[in-house]
Amino acid sequence: MKKIRIFIADLTHKRNNIMSTPVMPYNIGLIASYAIEKFGDKIEIKLFKYPDKLLTALDSTSCDIFACSTYIWNDSLAHWACRVAKEKNPNVITVLGGPNFTHEKDHQLTYFSNHKEVDVRVLLEGEISFSNVINLVLKHGVNNKEKIFDKQIDGCVYMDRNKNCLIEGETSRIQSLDEIPSPYTTGVLDEFFDGLLTPIIQTSRGCPFKCNFCVESDKYYSKIESFEIERSISELEYIGKKISQTPQVSTLLIADSNYGMYKKDILISEKILHLQKEYNWPKSISVSTGKKFDNVLKTTEMLMHTFIFSLSVQSMDDNVLDAIGRKNMEPEKYKILGEMIRKKGHTTLSETIAPLPKETLSNFINGLVELMDWKVSRVITNTLMLLHGTIYKNNKFLKDFGIQSKYRLLENQFGTYGGEKVFEFEEVGISTNTMSFTDYLETRKFSFFIEMAYNSKTFLEAEYFLEDLSLKYSNFVLFAYQELNKSHKNIQLVLQSYIDESISELKDSEKKAIDYYSNQEVFNLLLTGNEGGNLKYKHKALLLSEHLDIWLDFIFSSLEKFLINNNIQVNEEFGELVLFIKSKFDGVLDQTRTNNRISHKFSFDIISWLSQKDRVNSLKYYNNNGLFIDFYYDKVQRDHRNVLFSKYNNRRDLVLSYSHQQHLIYRKYDKVAKPAT
Repeated sequence: MKKIRIFIADLTHKRNNIMSTPVMPYNIGLIASYAIEKFGDKIEIKLFKYPDKLLTALDSTSCDIFACSTYIWNDSLAHWACRVAKEKNPNVITVLGGPNFTHEKDHQLTYFSNHKEVDVRVLLEGEISFSNVINLVLKHGVNNKEKIFDKQIDGCVYMDRNKNCLIEGETSRIQSLDEIPSPYTTGVLDEFFDGLLTPIIQTSRGCPFKCNFCVESDKYYSKIESFEIERSISELEYIGKKISQTPQVSTLLIADSNYGMYKKDILISEKILHLQKEYNWPKSISVSTGKKFDNVLKTTEMLMHTFIFSLSVQSMDDNVLDAIGRKNMEPEKYKILGEMIRKKGHTTLSETIAPLPKETLSNFINGLVELMDWKVSRVITNTLMLLHGTIYKNNKFLKDFGIQSKYRLLENQFGTYGGEKVFEFEEVGISTNTMSFTDYLETRKFSFFIEMAYNSKTFLEAEYFLEDLSLKYSNFVLFAYQELNKSHKNIQLVLQSYIDESISELKDSEKKAIDYYSNQEVFNLLLTGNEGGNLKYKHKALLLSEHLDIWLDFIFSSLEKFLINNNIQVNEEFGELVLFIKSKFDGVLDQTRTNNRISHKFSFDIISWLSQKDRVNSLKYYNNNGLFIDFYYDKVQRDHRNVLFSKYNNRRDLVLSYSHQQHLIYRKYDKVAKPAT
């Protein structure tokens, strides 16, 4: 019997060195390894990540089944691929999976009517459901679609085009994840260790929490299923050996929704620590940690120098939390934890969302101020996404809270493939019945200011200085925010540009967005990064490069005013602190200054003051003879900077976007006997 040829893709937009999701296709690797285990030599499977390689394969070889994994960052790309597959072979069966699919039956019917290139949608988990499609093709033959689509297919939905109705099968979760062979240790993913893609693992599936803006709030995902610990450890060892041959890949992604909450995670963490010692990898870890923070600390503390501890809250208002189905930990526990982690020198992240139901501008700002008081290292605000599979696609829910939405291009998620322009868009909330559009724009402006004046330990030295004076740094942030209207005109122009572009990126519909970006003149702006990038990092890059001096002058003049307003005499140590921080920022986004060391003489021993284990002494260490401090980038930083600046052609916004722990982009410092020459 002739083998069934199957192409499975998890595509990423790719232009030169810019990839929207430079991650190994672990998801389809799981689906492929399960199918290979089940059907053996009856099938032949080929996996794809890059659109150009897929296009070449479709041009030269026909496949019997073509499948794509989709999410918001590659949904249009997956549909493009299905169209191409159908053009090359009209008899191919096309299957799409992934969470970016409506749960509303009438919308599903409209979807299949509008997307004739898609034969089947896999619902929820894909391993068993996709194997059910393969089984029917093997049973009835590739060309016998009447038989294949005669009855329900468990885990799938498709449209009976003769009767214009949906046919949906029962969907149940896989009983044991260990039924799925590892796509790493079986070699299924070997070709993707190419020095471009980041490895990703998953040790468990599901989430016990009910945050209604998240796809995993569906009760289907409420039970936590885990892979056997030995499997995860063997995967990590396999990856470590392979990745050591491509040292430019320095990160590991962990796809668990709540890593660190469970006892098994301490064994995973210990294995990762072993890999760091043996292979010098991973240098950084991207992971979402769970809400049971005591557990997470116990299981991950050994790794906290390589990842950011998540203290996400989404909102600080109880009414909002009730509306979104979320319950946060008691504020006092958050505060204790934040202070403890900062004391250990680790980094914490708290994410919020705007505009959420029942959120107001004043409550939002107060919430961010409180997070700063908790000593969270980074406070990020994400715009509300209206995702398929959540209640935010329910018209009644939207009406109840007055949620208005627009469409915008996802950051760098576009490209030209086979002569066709392809774009990815997201539907985002822009106002509610408690937060106007003007208020929403203010949340963006305030969040951007926190990014510039607080996040990533940017002015940690100033934080300590104010704390020594029993002043809150958050109060200084509020004060400086009010001073912006007195700042240098170039700063005000950057901020106005940020708001103007936050408005102009919003389109009334996906069709209007496609029409706009398809214009060749606009598309050229996308290619150069003048449109379609990350607005926060685009404007942050402007302030940290072209306007660095005036930006720092604004911060320190505002700080001086703040001290005077609080009846604090500004003495010599303040001036030295300013010099110290400015030296730390020297050449921060200038590759030509990467190898430069700079030195300054100080009367105050700022380094000893900063290095206190317990913050009991103020900045009063005086040295009559003075001391010299060198500011420099160490070898790891130099290598990292050179790779980023080279890879992204000196696009400073992308350098910031791909610097996962941004506090590491500032110069290090050491006391020296004599100044650098």
